[in-house]
Amino acid sequence: MRGTRSRYAPFVPGTGALAIGVLLAAFTLAAAAVGEAWTGFAAGALLAFGISLPLSRVGRADAEPARREALIAVLARG
Repeated sequence: MRGTRSRYAPFVPGTGALAIGVLLAAFTLAAAAVGEAWTGFAAGALLAFGISLPLSRVGRADAEPARREALIAVLARG
């Protein structure tokens, strides 16, 4: 796997933003179904999808984290 090092970092926030986008899309449908304001949820979902798509395309799930990425992950867990 040549050239996949240090491509794990963009994958993590990209996947998180994608999950938030899916959640906000579900809230959009639920709010529209009960007649509440849904445009804020829709805008948030579009923003999350817009952020997640480039990050998911750049990052790779099977990439090996670089040393600094691994160190940040360990230190962030506290």
